[in-house]
Amino acid sequence: GHFLSHYGVARELAAALSLRPGLDQVLKSLKKPSSTVKLDWKNSPIAVELKAGDLAPQFLGVLIEGVKVGPSPASVVTRLQACGLRSINNVVDATNILLMELGHPVHAYDADKISGKKIGVRLSGKDEKLPLLDGTTLTLDGSELVIFDGAQAIGLAGVMGGGNSEVTEKTTRVFLECAQFDPVTVRKAKARHQKQTDAAHRFERGVDPQGLGNVISRLATLVIELAGGKTAGSVKAQIKAPAEPVAIEFPYNYV
Repeated sequence: GHFLSHYGVARELAAALSLRPGLDQVLKSLKKPSSTVKLDWKNSPIAVELKAGDLAPQFLGVLIEGVKVGPSPASVVTRLQACGLRSINNVVDATNILLMELGHPVHAYDADKISGKKIGVRLSGKDEKLPLLDGTTLTLDGSELVIFDGAQAIGLAGVMGGGNSEVTEKTTRVFLECAQFDPVTVRKAKARHQKQTDAAHRFERGVDPQGLGNVISRLATLVIELAGGKTAGSVKAQIKAPAEPVAIEFPYNYV
């Protein structure tokens, strides 16, 4: 998945160019997209529950209130079209810009459609029904990861959001999700239900487990820039903290 984002391509190019004489500073000049929203993981009115163990070890959420959902500016529409994506509305477009920038799939829910003021990840129930954003309804077999609220499943984790929680022009409060899911479980669910999506294409290859904080901060920045509003709480749930990266000494001359 390293090349499935603008930042990922830039990182690989910077690493390669830094090996060349006179270009050893290129890697240090690599920059991530900026984030202006600072999150403290406090005061979220929506709680998060993780019930799938290591299959879904991390889930970060941000509530933004006062958004105005509508068409995106022409510059955003053109940018998405250049990436082979179509504009939906300014909030959904922000999630797709983030997807292309950093390669981590994210999702926006209408916060008023999240029942019981809670959201989380669990395994599906046998023969559980789940309506999706594309208008189809799945019959689950108990092996899939689903996003759930206080009443029902509201998304096929890592693949596609649910039609029962989608953002519309009437939405004024959005809950942003950034999570980590087991790649094999996502791949099997995608194949079983024949849902080849941009999200599944990345999750089945693995996402950076240490990058979730930066990803959702950038997403909140984009949503506020495009749709207005302000943060009204953030939440972080982890089964365990991701392992620290290990520096591997590998002599270039050996290759």
